[in-house]
Amino acid sequence: MSVSPIDGDNGAAIQKAIEQLAATEPVNGFRGTVLLTPGVYNCETPININASGIVLRGSGSAETGGTILKMTGKPHVCVIVKGAVKTSNEGK
Repeated sequence: MSVSPIDGDNGAAIQKAIEQLAATEPVNGFRGTVLLTPGVYNCETPININASGIVLRGSGSAETGGTILKMTGKPHVCVIVKGAVKTSNEGK
């Protein structure tokens, strides 16, 4: 499932995609990926991942015109992950 940036706050669109995946049954522990296409995503509220098996992925890096999450509004956490978490570092 992919999300493209819009003018204004993008938090609700990203959250909606995450919630759609959270409503699905996991297959081998995986529900799906929310792919953020290249661009700037202004987010006025935290993005919540409350179910396991969901990947939030950007496209490329800021240096190459990839995905940028820009926290706007009052200071807040970017992404909140609850439940079982498995992370990995990739790239630089």
